Amino acid sequence: MTKSGRKNKRGAGGSLEDEGVLNEAKRPNMAENREKKTSDQPPTEPSRAELKAILADIQVKVTFIQQDNQNLKDEIA
Repeated sequence: MTKSGRKNKRGAGGSLEDEGVLNEAKRPNMAENREKKTSDQPPTEPSRAELKAILADIQVKVTFIQQDNQNLKDEIA
């Protein structure tokens, strides 16, 4: 009951369950996640040749997009 003698609208605060049980169940899962993160090796970086091929592909795509944009601009005008 509150100070004015009426019931709290939302009921008593807090959980009715034993919180110790919930915390114990969560701890192993959290530990597994930490182990997975630390055991992963960093991703391998692409070689210079791979990077060059990726950049060339991006340049080609950007050129096509610019041409399409110019064509659309000419159609609108």
